[in-house]
Amino acid sequence: MKTKLIAANTEEQLIIRTAEETESCFEITVGENSQFSLTYFENRNENEFSEVTITITLKKNAHLDIMTAFAGSRKSKLKLKVIHEESGSSSDQKTLFFGDKSQNFDIESTTILDAPDTTAKIIAKGVLNNTATASFDGSIHITHNGKNANAHLNEHTLLLSSGAKINAVPALKIANNQVQASHSASVTRVDDEHLFYCGARGIDESSATKMIVEGFLRELYQGSNYIEKIEPIILSKIDQITNKN
Repeated sequence: MKTKLIAANTEEQLIIRTAEETESCFEITVGENSQFSLTYFENRNENEFSEVTITITLKKNAHLDIMTAFAGSRKSKLKLKVIHEESGSSSDQKTLFFGDKSQNFDIESTTILDAPDTTAKIIAKGVLNNTATASFDGSIHITHNGKNANAHLNEHTLLLSSGAKINAVPALKIANNQVQASHSASVTRVDDEHLFYCGARGIDESSATKMIVEGFLRELYQGSNYIEKIEPIILSKIDQITNKN
């Protein structure tokens, strides 16, 4: 299924997918001086497969807020491309994923800044447990037209078991000298010292792990206008993961 959207002025959309078509494709244009907010949440049965492609083009002074989240499916694949086509456009991109059992996530995030005075902030956070795996291929491409572009990519993964794995591949491609750009990736585990500290205060390991995971992810969704709808899904998934440790 392919859906084309044109955002004008200020528009917000929430899409929560459970058991619909396995492949979805969205093409979105955010018009001049417009603001567009999209929350896309995959929460399918753990035996299903899903693939979504989202391509968003930003016109002059357009602003995009987008959060993509994945909490289900045996295998989930995301291809996200954000194109800053005209000057003054900006984007705030967030990606969140949970993996349990043998779930797999294949995430490709590409941001192209092809105009002057553009700004992009990309952050991805994931939590993996048991033998869940994920691949995050994030790239920023600033073309020769991207004078004064400002773009930053950060990817952080929290592993809750020795069998969980993440392959993070951040990349920069820059063709203009007058820009600011950076990327980073980190993989962490629940700190034994934190668990000991919590245990000394009467907090059991499962509850302590849950607190750590909630704190790790909260910055991604706490400002969402749809927090009342998506937070219960997120907290339920955290409960499922942490109760098994």
